[in-house]
Amino acid sequence: MGTCTAIVAYLVDVCQATVTDWKTGYCKRNPFLDRENCCKHKTALIAFDTSIDECQEFHEWSSNFWRSFGIYMAFALAYGVISSSATMFTKKALPTPETTKGDKMQDYGAESQPVVSGKTMYMAAGSGIPEIKTILSGFVIPGFLSFKVLFVKAFGAVFAVSTGMTLGKEGPFVHISAAVGHLVAQCFPKYRDNGRKYREILSASVAAGLSVAFGAPIGGVLFSYEEISTYFPRKILWRAFLCSLFAALVLRELNPTGTGKLVLFETNYGTSYKFYHYLIFILLGVAGGIWGGLFCNLNYKWSKWFRSYSIIKNNPVFEVFLVVLVTVLLQFPNPLTREPGDAIIRNLLVNCHNGEGKAANSWVCQNEQTSNPGERSAYLAYLGAGCLVKLYVHFAAKSLKSMALFLKLICFTASSQLSPLAPKSLLASSFPLSTLARSSGVSSVNSCPTSPPASLQWSAPQPSLLVSHA
Repeated sequence: MGTCTAIVAYLVDVCQATVTDWKTGYCKRNPFLDRENCCKHKTALIAFDTSIDECQEFHEWSSNFWRSFGIYMAFALAYGVISSSATMFTKKALPTPETTKGDKMQDYGAESQPVVSGKTMYMAAGSGIPEIKTILSGFVIPGFLSFKVLFVKAFGAVFAVSTGMTLGKEGPFVHISAAVGHLVAQCFPKYRDNGRKYREILSASVAAGLSVAFGAPIGGVLFSYEEISTYFPRKILWRAFLCSLFAALVLRELNPTGTGKLVLFETNYGTSYKFYHYLIFILLGVAGGIWGGLFCNLNYKWSKWFRSYSIIKNNPVFEVFLVVLVTVLLQFPNPLTREPGDAIIRNLLVNCHNGEGKAANSWVCQNEQTSNPGERSAYLAYLGAGCLVKLYVHFAAKSLKSMALFLKLICFTASSQLSPLAPKSLLASSFPLSTLARSSGVSSVNSCPTSPPASLQWSAPQPSLLVSHA
């Protein structure tokens, strides 16, 4: 079961990386390779250390900024329509119990009334985590874990993440893994015909889903134990860990990111902290709590108001179209927010002080190490604008990337005043995904991606040329 989950996660990761890069160009020697694998002369299954500074094999659609902007937007809108249209095929009306006056007063000779349809839902919409919790609590949602929903969920996740919207594959992986566990359980009467054992299988499969999402086997078990399952005996603890561990190991061998690691971004700076560093940690914790509370409140009010319009409420595909359009218009001009969410976090989690090769040539490190006041001001403006943009567009998704930009902005600003603060290690230490990775015993490396393509960078060396799009 863990192996099957890892295979599905590998296919989703590889397809998503390739489809995302189609918005900017394609690989000449193999159009189904993403930009990183194309430029490194490797496939997604084999990782090599060789790399080149300039990739000649990846063909960009255009070297003109506005033409690239238009092509990028057209691909993103098409991806949004494809993913939302696929989800529409999983629409289903759930039945409700027929309302009667009781067995003693019921007229059995009367004609039976048709079953009243209850709530209508799209089985592949959202993360699926609330529904999984409902199923593990003893309720039944017919068809929610079927193969059709599994396929549409994986297919839709590829195109939805590729749009550039502020969402990720982590939540859908939980639903996908639960569907894999359901399909495996149907092959064995011991689990298919026993509700208790069937839910034990689902608990273990959920742990595998989070394990492949974050590269954290122990984190997956804890997530299933603390957040998802209502019945979790001791014997399931070890079975869930075994399932989660094999899922992580198989995914690591398949190597979808091409780094040879479980996750795309890992950190290991080994920094010794000063007493004033903890003041920054406290500030980040307070900011995160306030940010999360505001986000939940504003997200609820925004969704309630936005869907009060009949044209939005009755046309989900059009709603996705508008969200993608606004997202592209706000995010593309900023190099820090143009990439997908995991790539944004990877670009920010770099160690520029001790970096070599790629780290020294990355766009982020070049701007952080520059002594030109104009370029530093432009970089700060990019960070601030990206933080505000991410917060705004996250009303329809999660708020993880905006928090990463906020942390980077604080750390870079602090490093301008107090050089011993070591901003990169501060960001890594306060980042929850890095904590999940470290909890699983994963070794970490210092990596830094190359800069965005020159044709897609909106450089602003002078403060007077900056355009605020927040």
